[in-house]
Amino acid sequence: MQYIDSVEKSHWQIVNPVTGVTIQSEMDIQWLQFAHTRIGEMLSGRNVAFGRSDKGNWRSMWNIVQDNVLISNTGNFRWYGILSMSALMNEGRTGNRDCYKWLVNTCGRIANRRPDLQQTLIFPHIPLINLVLYGKEGKKLLPRADYDAYLNSAPMDGAITKNVNGQMVRTPAPWHSLSLFCPWHLTETGDANMIDFLLLYNLVELVYGDE
Repeated sequence: MQYIDSVEKSHWQIVNPVTGVTIQSEMDIQWLQFAHTRIGEMLSGRNVAFGRSDKGNWRSMWNIVQDNVLISNTGNFRWYGILSMSALMNEGRTGNRDCYKWLVNTCGRIANRRPDLQQTLIFPHIPLINLVLYGKEGKKLLPRADYDAYLNSAPMDGAITKNVNGQMVRTPAPWHSLSLFCPWHLTETGDANMIDFLLLYNLVELVYGDE
């Protein structure tokens, strides 16, 4: 989002809609501005370039970011942002023409890199969004059973994290932590957190429903 400071200078930042915390500041966004503006153009049909985002060097920066998406063990929103934009643009890292395959492989590598998250699938909706937008013809899809197992493990009352007599009680894996990356599981009541479930369920039906 863009905002204007007290001296009427324009800035850019990305804010978590749940917590209100800044996810990416203007400096971080500069690395991603080629992808941000490309997606804006795809969605609106208008030129939405800002700064020098349409210059070749920012395209090169985006390629570097994609090629090094797994450079750290704790990418968090960095992983999510890069993969989400790649899915919308239908572009894998440099030299990978099959964006869906690259997304599946990258998500799998993140899950393997972070066994502490206890995720069988991580960001499982992102590759599916790519298929819904661009089609699945000629793609080798993950088995539907992988998604069904993930969905069937969802808690009836929503994922929660709460303190009970001094001990933290969490919903069992995989709905207890980083999955679709909406932090609803951090609430004590489970309110609204199954938006994650509904998004993933609908995507699975759209992609696999005709099987």
